Amino acid sequence: MNKYRTEDQGDYLLKHNLLGATSYDELEQLEAVAFSIRSSQLEIEGFSWLIPPTTETIKQLHFYLFQDVYPFAGKIRDVQLMKGMTRFCRAEYIEMNLARLCEQLEKEQRWKNIEHAAERLAYYKTELNIIHPFREGNGRTIRIMIREIAQDHGFDWNFEEMDREIYMQAMIQSVTDEFPLKSLIENTLRPIQ
Repeated sequence: MNKYRTEDQGDYLLKHNLLGATSYDELEQLEAVAFSIRSSQLEIEGFSWLIPPTTETIKQLHFYLFQDVYPFAGKIRDVQLMKGMTRFCRAEYIEMNLARLCEQLEKEQRWKNIEHAAERLAYYKTELNIIHPFREGNGRTIRIMIREIAQDHGFDWNFEEMDREIYMQAMIQSVTDEFPLKSLIENTLRPIQ
């Protein structure tokens, strides 16, 4: 759980969880169960409300997924975060950057093939990750958003097929080079028939 380099991020998550977890391991396990239940419910209910993506729909998705875990679910973070050597968007610019990215997505033309789709999805995934709108749960929220964006453009993205370690390395590298992420996405995309 203590994966961010802020002076109190790990302690903050532990002190402010709604599950009563008293250790990082316990919080990680309980969070995974709560997320699994909520994401399964969403699979049944559907995701049509996420498209077109807006700052509000992204916040609503995060709230839905993490409402049982954190009191800040669905709220844009107001602290600076860093993971490894990656410094995420400054808190005061998050809403502006999310709005700009959502506007760009809304104007996005249809993608002509899998390679083009993978290139665009890698771009949006990288941008959303760098914006990192929430204190916790960004990766899971963004993966669902990207999957729904892909579907809206005629592609199924099966992110469960990706090797976790290779994916994490590609995400780290995407800050300066999106090609490894694009390749991973391309290998897990299928046109919707």
